[in-house]
Amino acid sequence: MGRRRGISLVLVVLAAGLLTGHFVFPAAERDPDAKPPKQREKARPAAGEKPRVSVGIRLGETGKDESWTLMASEEIARRDPPAKVADCREMRRWALAQGAVPTWRVLHTLDISANFATDVRISSMALERDDSYKPRDPALAPVARLSCLPRRSSRMSWRDPEAVSVVDGEEYLPNPNARRKYKVSRLKGARENVLVDLAGSPGSFTYRLRIGLVTSVGLHEVVASGDAGPLVGSEDGAGMGYWPAQYTWTMAPTRTLKQCPEVRDVRPGQVAKCF
Repeated sequence: MGRRRGISLVLVVLAAGLLTGHFVFPAAERDPDAKPPKQREKARPAAGEKPRVSVGIRLGETGKDESWTLMASEEIARRDPPAKVADCREMRRWALAQGAVPTWRVLHTLDISANFATDVRISSMALERDDSYKPRDPALAPVARLSCLPRRSSRMSWRDPEAVSVVDGEEYLPNPNARRKYKVSRLKGARENVLVDLAGSPGSFTYRLRIGLVTSVGLHEVVASGDAGPLVGSEDGAGMGYWPAQYTWTMAPTRTLKQCPEVRDVRPGQVAKCF
């Protein structure tokens, strides 16, 4: 009897729905922990767009306890950083913001993106320099070495030349760990660190990287010239019979600055006088 009543009730509801055109069903319960559906990535560019691959470039970071050397004017090198600058990584960020520039072997970070879904592989990189660069204020030209040591017992370290990916004026294949493939799209980019050797002619200069990229639709060549304006570098200033002025910050146990004036006509066995 109860079963017949249940069937009759369903028939009544269906009949009412047919007459009124409205059906009401209980809403399905939604799982609060369910992930939203994934956006489908297009394997081709949007209509009217050409395939495009972009590469952003910026100076790579250094560690808190990693020593480094930049080039700066003596006026910048003598500036006293804020008290909150407590380690070599923060000191480098501050010095670069003041106008110091990188020298020698420098880590750079590449951010790779595309307007379509593709595998990307770096096939070549070349450093291009413009030696006609002149600082807007000649008094702030980078002529002195500015260094940082984490602690009094630290020694200056230099990045391994075997890890260099790019040398001035030469087409260089990336080192093995930079030759892997990356999956990039509108929704997801890739990041790679490359070591660039800025050694070359004396003085300061602007530079950029010309990068070859292999994708699913062919070879792309991209010029990366700096996310926040032109990249500026410098030689380390040393030459035959000449030592540039040297300013070295030591961060621990207390922050101190050691200064060594420039020396001309350096003689064999000569030792720099510092204070």
